[in-house]
Amino acid sequence: MVRGQRLWGFLALLALCACSGAAPLSLSSVSSSRSSSSRSIRSHPSSSSSSSSTSSSSYNPSLTSATVVGIEASDNIKTYSVGECFDSVYDLNVTLRYSDGGKMDVSRRPFYFNALISDAKNNTYSSKTPFTTPGAYTLQLQYRGDLSLKSNLIPISVVPADAPVLTLRKDATANFTYENLVSTTNNADYLAPSGDINCLVIPVNVKDFPFAEQSYKDDYRKAIDEAFNGQGKTDTSYWESVSSFYEKSSYGKLKLHFDIADVYDPDRTSQDLLKDNGIDLSFSGSLPIINEALTDYINRNGSGCTQKYDNNHDGYVDGLWLIYSAPDCSVYDYGSKNALFYWAVTGSTPSGADPQTPKLCSFSWASFDFLYKFVGAPKVDAHTLIHETGHLLSLPDYYSYDLSSGIASGPQGGLAMMDLNIGDHDAFSKVALGWSDPYVVEDNCTITIKPQEDNGDCILLSDHWNGTAFDEYLLLDLQNGSGLSELDASSSYDRRPAYYSMPGIRMLHVDARLGAFKYAFAGENGNGTGYLPYQDSTQGDFYCTDEQVEALAQLSALPEASNDPAVPYAERSATYSIINANSATRSLIKGLPYSSYHELSLIGADNINPEIDDTYGHNASLFHAGDSWSLSRRGAYFFTNGGYKLNNGNRLNWVMNVLSCDSNSATIQFRKY
Repeated sequence: MVRGQRLWGFLALLALCACSGAAPLSLSSVSSSRSSSSRSIRSHPSSSSSSSSTSSSSYNPSLTSATVVGIEASDNIKTYSVGECFDSVYDLNVTLRYSDGGKMDVSRRPFYFNALISDAKNNTYSSKTPFTTPGAYTLQLQYRGDLSLKSNLIPISVVPADAPVLTLRKDATANFTYENLVSTTNNADYLAPSGDINCLVIPVNVKDFPFAEQSYKDDYRKAIDEAFNGQGKTDTSYWESVSSFYEKSSYGKLKLHFDIADVYDPDRTSQDLLKDNGIDLSFSGSLPIINEALTDYINRNGSGCTQKYDNNHDGYVDGLWLIYSAPDCSVYDYGSKNALFYWAVTGSTPSGADPQTPKLCSFSWASFDFLYKFVGAPKVDAHTLIHETGHLLSLPDYYSYDLSSGIASGPQGGLAMMDLNIGDHDAFSKVALGWSDPYVVEDNCTITIKPQEDNGDCILLSDHWNGTAFDEYLLLDLQNGSGLSELDASSSYDRRPAYYSMPGIRMLHVDARLGAFKYAFAGENGNGTGYLPYQDSTQGDFYCTDEQVEALAQLSALPEASNDPAVPYAERSATYSIINANSATRSLIKGLPYSSYHELSLIGADNINPEIDDTYGHNASLFHAGDSWSLSRRGAYFFTNGGYKLNNGNRLNWVMNVLSCDSNSATIQFRKY
């Protein structure tokens, strides 16, 4: 399958740090399809582990002959809202008393008890259906092993669903975007996520697979132009072009313009090119053909011809695209361990800034056959080109490198452009690139949102938001299988699952917390050389504190990392990067807890975890009218930090309740307890 990967270490040494388990941060990167590797996924939190992490004592009744003689309970929420379902949101403290005086905490083991709810007239209500009437109620728990054992009576109240309406959004990228962050970290030059951006595309002819003999015959330049510049299905006869996709996905903020250059013909066969180019199964290698093609373009068009493609005037060509005529290695056997050269890759290799004739920096390289192999000529398919262009905009992959199947899922569930190459970009990517401004929940409120496809509506919920996209939080948006996602929702694309087709609320867990990385020379850090994780006395771990990120956000620009040996290590400026990745092996800091946290993961309404259950997101993953959720009640399967706290160790004492939801809008209530 065709997807991009960011590879920290391509064209740079990536030494492991044996003492701390941290890897130096490479200043170059490449993205490509993932290689096969052994499976490494989190296991389902078991009942025993859940109990041990929350138990108030070490009492173990299985080691005694004692029997349960009583059950005690208290409720941390106490007040509920009309429309909320008690079973979906409760936060209880439950203790079983034993005949020998021992006690066992079963708060996180609901199979031990039933919840009995009644009103003042002793009418009983199911704990599994939403509350419909405000008023005073009584809660009592019943021990399932002996239904005659009941807890103390707990008064609870139900209030109307009339929280204030929140209508203002907040800019999460007022000071820096994902592109700003990654460009500073990698010493690279990525496409700006907004504005009118000029890009260069160079077709590369491979002698034994010439363009004119492929599916489009002599119309190959027309097909390439339609793939990049076409006006959607009108020109491609299939779906969007790269340009039309990004103009729609960014809500008009990004307009990409691609110039299709004359064909570069190195007069070499596919095997000739493999002799001095290639990417092996470790995804290390070289691509001198990229520089050759750009040099040829400059020689033919004269000095200064690449200034048009240096959109930010820093001396580099922004996002060079190359399309080679040979088939990709998934459909043709090149008989070489370096055959991944014939794949779709995106990378960055700064070659020295030149404002007069800007040189190579970031690039994408893909086979011509990606335009037709899944749809057939004369149709033109840009799925792969759109995904790789996402990398040129600085976005990472959200699939897991640690799963062996070429189309296996990962924590995000597959249904996103930077995951399985399908649908639109996810809400986090849009927020991080500055295309969407989220509603930020800070107090009890009700929010009505339109589909994400319409205007980028999304809702951010956190324990304490640091004001940027680079924090830990929940992000909710309305999916309905329309717009850019309509094609992939109605039909499966190359063995992928179908995209969400029914309206519902998607809940994503974002953990894009930053870490500081300082350059260390031999003997300075004790953990090796290169860009190593750094923490000061105010940090409990390598994650930057909210105060540190808030201070970064006040700067006019992110600091450039210093690797000047004349500057003392303590005074050397750091660079900042997101520590977590969607694969344990791609975390910038190895070892726990960092490798167990994900940058972006799906929280399914059906309590299915795509990574643990090795499945995809689907319509049942979405929340619908009448669904309620709280981390305390339903977070165990999705959060590794004891299962009932955010990764940062803090509780999220909020209840989310979907009051209404259809294809046009959804209204969601948020209530703090």
